[in-house]
Amino acid sequence: MNVKHRLTARNMVLSLLSAIAFTFLIMACSSQPVQMPQYYKSSTFEYVPETGFVEHASEAVSSAKLDKADEYAPKDFAIAKDKLRESKDMFVLEERRDSQMLAQQSAIDARVAAAEAQNVQLDNEIQALRNQVDQLQKEVDQTR
Repeated sequence: MNVKHRLTARNMVLSLLSAIAFTFLIMACSSQPVQMPQYYKSSTFEYVPETGFVEHASEAVSSAKLDKADEYAPKDFAIAKDKLRESKDMFVLEERRDSQMLAQQSAIDARVAAAEAQNVQLDNEIQALRNQVDQLQKEVDQTR
C-alpha cells in the first residue's frame, strides 16, 4: 500500500508541475505581441478596404493585361475577367459578400495569369538564347 500511495503522490506532483509549466507557457505566449509575417506586409497581400475590392480586382486584371496575359495565358486571364465581371454584377445587385469573394478570386486569378504570361515570355527568351548559343557553337566548330 505504501508503494501505491507514493506512485499516486508522484503522479499528482508531476501533474501539478506540468500544469504550472503549461500555465507559464501560456502566459509567456500571451505576453508577446503577435508579429505579422513579412509576406502579409508585401504589396501582393495588401489590405483592401471593404469598399474598394472591385477596383482592386480591376487593377489586377489591368496589370495582367499589361503583362500580356491575354496573349500568353488566355485561359487564366479569361477566368479573371469573367470573375471580375460577375463581381461587378453582384455589386450592382448589392450582394456585397459574393461580390467581394469574386473580386478577390479575380485578383488572384489575374496574378496567376500575369505570372504564367511572364513565365512563357521568359521561356521564349531562354529558347532564343539557347538557339543563339547553338548557332555560335556551330560557327566555332566550323572554324576549327
